[in-house]
Formats: sequence, C-alpha cells, structure tokens
Amino acid sequence: IVALSGAHTVGACHQEISGYDGAWTDQPHVFDNSYFKKLVEAEKGTGKAGEGKVLLPSDLALLQDSVFRSLVHLYAADQAAWFEDFSAAFEAVCNFGVLSRTQTVARPEDEYLQCLE
Repeated sequence: IVALSGAHTVGACHQEISGYDGAWTDQPHVFDNSYFKKLVEAEKGTGKAGEGKVLLPSDLALLQDSVFRSLVHLYAADQAAWFEDFSAAFEAVCNFGVLSRTQTVARPEDEYLQCLE
C-alpha cells in the first residue's frame, strides 16, 4: 500500500472528480520519491503539503501506522528502495487481474480504465 501510494508523485487531484485540487509534489511530471519527502515534511511541520499542493486523508494516514510510517521515511531517504518495492507491487497488481492495454472497461463518463503492462 505504501509503495503504491508513491504513485501520487505524478499527476494531480481534480476538483470535479475527487473534490480536491492540486498536485502532490512540486514536479508532478517527474517520477521520483518527492511524494514521500512531502509526507515527511508534513509530519514535521503543520501537516500541510505546501502552497498549491495537496495531501489527502489517505496520504496522511500512512503516517499514523508505525510500519507504514517507517516505510514512508525509508522511501523518502532511499529512492532506489522505493523504485524496487513499487516495481514489485505494481507488477503484482497488474498480474492480479487489472486490465491490460488491450482490455478496457467503460466508466460512467465513457472514459476507459487501463493498466500499463
């Protein structure tokens, strides 16, 4: 769960979809461990992500459990460790029946949900 949550390092929330607006990190098009660094900063400070940034309740919940919190700190300090764990977790999710690029499922908005292979 913690490793996969790190995918929040890219992209942003959209008000019309989630009720939240803003990116998690300063560079939302870069796949790195900055999401975990923001969580550690929020833990040390006010619990905020920084101006124009967002942390969801589910993000902050990673700091409430001692095992999850230790992984947040590990990934903030060691990007290679996160890359390794994320790769394994993402592969497991994709192999667990998440759709491939050639398979799609219609969503209510007539968009399509896909998983990278």
